[in-house]
Amino acid sequence: MKIAVISDTHDHMNNILEAVSIINERNIDAVIHCGDYVAPFVKKWFDKLNDSIKKNFFGVFGNNDGERLFLKQNLGQICQLAQNGHELILELGGKRIFVSHMPKQKTI
Repeated sequence: MKIAVISDTHDHMNNILEAVSIINERNIDAVIHCGDYVAPFVKKWFDKLNDSIKKNFFGVFGNNDGERLFLKQNLGQICQLAQNGHELILELGGKRIFVSHMPKQKTI
């Protein structure tokens, strides 16, 4: 299983579109975003991910994601965002994966 891990995209359209293009070209099976999408409109750029990848698109919020409600409403249509927003434990390819933007000391 090929997993792409990205983070801190901060509304940078060109960088997001380039990452999406690379992910689509390389037949990635899953994408994990470790936070700091920033604004809800980034959904339109991540929406260009292949449909098969969108089923395995996971993410958490970062410290710069201010409009979390709208991010959840928009990006949440294609990305499985962590319920608590900050930490996520996934099982992909038979492996457990911990995802966080800034893990809490007690989690580590």
